[in-house]
Amino acid sequence: MLKNKEIQMLVEKSGLNFKEWKEETIKVGRLAIIDKDGDEYKLWEQSLLERHAIQLVINNMNETKNSQKSNEHNKPVETKQSQPNN
Repeated sequence: MLKNKEIQMLVEKSGLNFKEWKEETIKVGRLAIIDKDGDEYKLWEQSLLERHAIQLVINNMNETKNSQKSNEHNKPVETKQSQPNN
């Protein structure tokens, strides 16, 4: 993934004003997302779903881990019972 400074350098090397290019690019992207149209929307939607799915997995893992720890603390201590002598 490119950093903001790298993007700026590429845009300026193309002879464009970075600030104007950035504003226009974001504006077009926002409209595509609002209209649910085109590649920008599909990429945004996919990225959003991926991020939330990953967060869901992380949350479930943490809940499972916490549940296991809780069960270990609540587990009764086993004592050895004396066995009758035969």
